[in-house]
Amino acid sequence: MKKLVLLATLWALLIIPMYSGKAGAVDGAVIAYGLDAISEVGLKRILDADCMKYICVQHIHGRNWDSRLAHKRAEMLRKANKRIVLQIWWGPCGDFPWAKYGFPNIALDESARADFFKDVVDTCIEGFGAQNLYGVHLLEETGMQFGTDVGPRENPDDFLTFKEHSDSYGVPWYSGWGNPKVGGVHIANVRRHEKDFTRMTGLKFADESAWGASERYLFDRWVSTRLQSLAQVEFARYIHGKYPGLKAFTWDLINSAGENPRTDHHLEAKYFDGVIADPYGGTTFNFSWQRAYRTLYPNAEIINFSMGGMAGTTAYPQVPLDTKRSRTICAYLAGADVIGFFENPQDFDNPASWKINTEIMSKLKLLPRFKKKSSVLLISDGLSDVYASYMAWTGLKYCDFLPTWEAHGLDFSRYQVVILHSSGGDSLTYWNSPEMKRRYGLPGYIDCSRLDRFVAGGGVLILSGRLRIDADCPLFVAKRGYLHTTEPAGGRQMLVVTPTGWLKEKAGLKRDYRFSVTRRPVVYDPKRVASTSAGYFFRYGKGSVLFFPFFRFYDPKEPYTSKQWRDYRQMLSDVTRGVLRYCGKASVADEYIDNPDAGNYYMQALSDDKRVAGYMLPDNWLGMMNRTNWRINGRDLLSGAVDPPLCKSNTALLISPRDAAGK
Repeated sequence: MKKLVLLATLWALLIIPMYSGKAGAVDGAVIAYGLDAISEVGLKRILDADCMKYICVQHIHGRNWDSRLAHKRAEMLRKANKRIVLQIWWGPCGDFPWAKYGFPNIALDESARADFFKDVVDTCIEGFGAQNLYGVHLLEETGMQFGTDVGPRENPDDFLTFKEHSDSYGVPWYSGWGNPKVGGVHIANVRRHEKDFTRMTGLKFADESAWGASERYLFDRWVSTRLQSLAQVEFARYIHGKYPGLKAFTWDLINSAGENPRTDHHLEAKYFDGVIADPYGGTTFNFSWQRAYRTLYPNAEIINFSMGGMAGTTAYPQVPLDTKRSRTICAYLAGADVIGFFENPQDFDNPASWKINTEIMSKLKLLPRFKKKSSVLLISDGLSDVYASYMAWTGLKYCDFLPTWEAHGLDFSRYQVVILHSSGGDSLTYWNSPEMKRRYGLPGYIDCSRLDRFVAGGGVLILSGRLRIDADCPLFVAKRGYLHTTEPAGGRQMLVVTPTGWLKEKAGLKRDYRFSVTRRPVVYDPKRVASTSAGYFFRYGKGSVLFFPFFRFYDPKEPYTSKQWRDYRQMLSDVTRGVLRYCGKASVADEYIDNPDAGNYYMQALSDDKRVAGYMLPDNWLGMMNRTNWRINGRDLLSGAVDPPLCKSNTALLISPRDAAGK
């Protein structure tokens, strides 16, 4: 014990001078629902906490707002070297109703946009004092229902006749989620701009009931690109033009299944200085959401608010110190620049919570920002369901992540491995984004020509799931005659993967795997493509392609810990590891794919500067772990624990490689 105490003391003496005061440290943040509503005690706590540098302030705007107290406090915070990021909230009714001041009109109606900037944006910023603000953004969790419209309204041009209500969750949603009768094409502000949609696509809202998947996609993409994100872009342009010292932020949610927000972050990334996000879940969402934002916005400032707990609710109970540490670490490892918690009561009004949060952020502030250029990109349809990326590809230690919806403009050349895990789509919408853009002015999902260049130049492309690669698909896989899928997709069938032939000789498999799947039939060229029980492999240019043409069959009564689920996930990892080694990428396999002896359910990453190593057990894998008490050599930089366990109650760690000795 004395030896451990001595080591811990020496380590503290070494680590603090090495990290403290370095540029690029991670900052803490708080959310304040009204700067003039903070108690004097709460304000003093914020002012006195060096680790809490960012104050994200929500301001609910009305015409008769008295700005004197907010301006005074904003000036006080600025002088204390705090950074205020102002959230401008207006509507849904009241002085500035979403009927007129909704995102569709801000995007496409110059007159409404000018009134919005003059009556809402300028008045808010000037009330706080532009010189006192660091950044500004519109509403929060946008891309779903906030800022769309109030309803129902019969006449889209009548901004005054509607039923007054203050429930911002009861207004129409772009996706129609919850109430399709007042959502989607039925939203008055969306109908108001139907001519723009028809001009681009040739489609009419009256025919919506007969639309198929392609037409529905065009509508969803039009909403995201032309209504929601274009409005955000107009706002960013305005801020940069009129307030050149002010940063423009966006709190648009990312399209990762679940509620399916209608946002085009690839477009917004060209204009915004920063992103704010509030993943409600645990470690999985805190990592994957922020990694997606970091992938899309490589140079922007990312502010992450993790769920700290909402008093009076059963869904979001107050979380203890170790859980808050884990959620903080996952956002940190994803590349977030600023980290805090959203909770009720607000942390600065809750002494116990404030003590926990400031303890975490004080230690985090001693560390450099975690920068990691991943060699592996995972693209998936979503995060939330059983076919999502993190239910299948559990064997990845670390990766960049993007939902398929946001992958259309990505440069694949910065990666060595691209994994596309998806149910796929038609040849135009899914695979040919440039042609979609040429025809409709709207992007598709994937630019197949970029994948062609990526593989030809030496990359490894892994295709996974019931992907449609039709015979007329422009992807080089089909276009150059290697293979294509046929219809219909098969029903449930048992798949047995055995270590014979190519799988044994080239991929190095050593065991059997048995699990039921649903798969697509494949036609392939036997002279150029190796066919195995696991899937198909071929060389192309300097690179390679591996295709697993199936999803694991989903039986809701079957636990995710079953042997079949474990076999499925282990097979994906083992075959991928073998293929990477066979293709001369053994170092990539070792760095990015889990050690099978340690189980398939941990994530691990070393920062590019090799100063911080992170370990994570994403929360939706916990029931699947082979190791429930894995001790990591070293000292945890947040808790101070020596050789801490990575386990169900301690799901994320930050370790120094100097202490971990590479283990």
